[in-house]
Amino acid sequence: MEAVSPITDIIYRVWNCIAVRTNYVRELQENLNALRSLMEELRSLRNDVKRRVNIAEGQQLSRRRDQVELWLQMVESMEHEVDQIIEEGFQQISNTCLGGCCSKHCCFSYKVGKKVAKKLKVVTELRSKGDFGEVAYVLPPAVVEAMPR
Repeated sequence: MEAVSPITDIIYRVWNCIAVRTNYVRELQENLNALRSLMEELRSLRNDVKRRVNIAEGQQLSRRRDQVELWLQMVESMEHEVDQIIEEGFQQISNTCLGGCCSKHCCFSYKVGKKVAKKLKVVTELRSKGDFGEVAYVLPPAVVEAMPR
């Protein structure tokens, strides 16, 4: 009986390791749809922030915050990366056999599934950082010197 416990422990650990990795492949379709939806929300938020920045900068006495500028740049670069990953993912889904139950290229499906899962976390984090109270700060008035008469 004492030999059974370590064996079941090893089997349990191996099973957990395999199950985590197969989830990337198994949940690829669901994660791709979630990533696409989150990216649409992020684009909408980016457009709202840009609109607020343009209004604030239109007042001429306001300047865009560096934090906002960095966030906008990060969203732009993330947008291109996510679009490529989504395209790869849907190509991988279309390369299935047995009625969509089995991937023709398991290793590639695993890699794409892992990328999608990571990008889901990054896009979620980026979306939460986009809630800015103020997008611009008011510039101090220019110093004017009185001219001697």
